[in-house]
Amino acid sequence: MRGNRDYLLQLLFILIENGFKYTPSGQVRLSAVQSESHVGLTVSDTGIGLTPEEVPHIFQRFYRADVSRGQTSGTGLGLSIAKWIADMHDSRLEVRSKLGEGSAFTVWLPITAVQYSD
Repeated sequence: MRGNRDYLLQLLFILIENGFKYTPSGQVRLSAVQSESHVGLTVSDTGIGLTPEEVPHIFQRFYRADVSRGQTSGTGLGLSIAKWIADMHDSRLEVRSKLGEGSAFTVWLPITAVQYSD
């Protein structure tokens, strides 16, 4: 794939940091999967999770879910920056979450065909 290495590393760092931030005990995992046209990188955790009502808002600047206010530090900018980076790379950023059970964030990055010459 083609992309800005520093921005993509920042996107992953944001997702991993959030996983640890919102998982007081449990685990955070990074996994990868490949389809024909995309690579999916998933950061999943067994943390506090989100309600279905909160999920549509988490990529908005300065949004902080009610359950996290006052309990964890942050500005509410990380996920909006991650979404901007994903958009900049023609990628999708998906979230699955369940309150009290954890969250999984997947960035789907397009695979670019590379031609080699001998």
